[in-house]
Amino acid sequence: MCPRDIPNFLWSDTGFGKTDAIGAVARLDAMKFKPMIAQIMAPTDVQGLPIIHREEGVETYVEYIKASLLPSETRDGPEGIWFVDELPNAPRAVQAALQTIFTKGELNEYKFPKGWKQIAAGNRAGDRANTFELPRPVANRFMHLNVKIDHAIFLEWGSQQDGSSLDELMFGGNRIKKPFPRVADLTKGKSRVHPHVRAFLGMAPTEVFSYKDGDIAFATPRTWHMTSWVLYALEQMKLGDKEEKYRIPMIFGLIGDGAGSLFEAYLRDASILPNMRELLDGTVKLIKGTGRSPGNFLDGNGYQKRAINAAQQYAIAVGLAAIVDTESDKDLGKFFAVVDKFVAKDQKVVSVSELALRDPQVAGTKHFAKYGKEVLPRLAKMPMKE
Repeated sequence: MCPRDIPNFLWSDTGFGKTDAIGAVARLDAMKFKPMIAQIMAPTDVQGLPIIHREEGVETYVEYIKASLLPSETRDGPEGIWFVDELPNAPRAVQAALQTIFTKGELNEYKFPKGWKQIAAGNRAGDRANTFELPRPVANRFMHLNVKIDHAIFLEWGSQQDGSSLDELMFGGNRIKKPFPRVADLTKGKSRVHPHVRAFLGMAPTEVFSYKDGDIAFATPRTWHMTSWVLYALEQMKLGDKEEKYRIPMIFGLIGDGAGSLFEAYLRDASILPNMRELLDGTVKLIKGTGRSPGNFLDGNGYQKRAINAAQQYAIAVGLAAIVDTESDKDLGKFFAVVDKFVAKDQKVVSVSELALRDPQVAGTKHFAKYGKEVLPRLAKMPMKE
């Protein structure tokens, strides 16, 4: 379920069978599997061999022959998994060449095929495996996942005969078919950054960038953007009660334990809120509170839920703005009625600003007039949708 555009890094001690596990994923989904061991590579194995071109009257230049270890759509097919093992053990020059592919998707004349998934693996510095630390720009490009061994699954695997179809067993029943959706499919018609991410960072702006010495995964604008892709993928999967089990390691693997813990707490608060469309249409009703809190809300049967806290305030403010049909005067009227009555003062500006960023034409409607003085200066500092 991890979006194809997010490279994964698998961390474990030696001998855990990471290559076999990723190879099994490729076989189960009929994808090409192209592994390489970075530790034994030379820079030219990645960069390709240089060829000097000299022509009379033309400037001399160098062109690189594409390395066969790198996936090629023409040679290897449109989809597959490129697995780079022992990346932290690789010489610095090899790491630098691979870094360019991981961060930019290209190197010299080579361009990484869009249908392929990038997965790297290695041992931690504390595993006594002669490793180098990953440079921060490289580490921040990955979703970091820790590989653990389930002894029961290993023993069951060991009881089978060679040649048996055991790929599904390797995942202990936890594997989801078609695990690498494309970001372009996930985000079509949606905002670049998921409403939950925008709401959380509106509440906790210092978490946009959060790094401590020694962090492998840490929060940056890039990893928050990738976190949005994960949330969109999970929405598409409709996993229900199982979602949290898959979501937590992916989010922590992108933004780290610190920001990840805070964001998870926000998501749990937001998860008990009613559907935003039901709230907008009045199927679910809010009970007006006092001060900064709007109070409680009632579900369709009139059952009272717990009081709404600050995190849920931001979730409501951004969530409502994300689902309004801006071309419907009726929908806009519903939106402003809910915002006027139930959204706390600080979040009113946030909510109306979010709506105007989605569709600048909203600023010309009668509903917007009362917010113009507070919202327009905020919008002037932000890039507007053309």
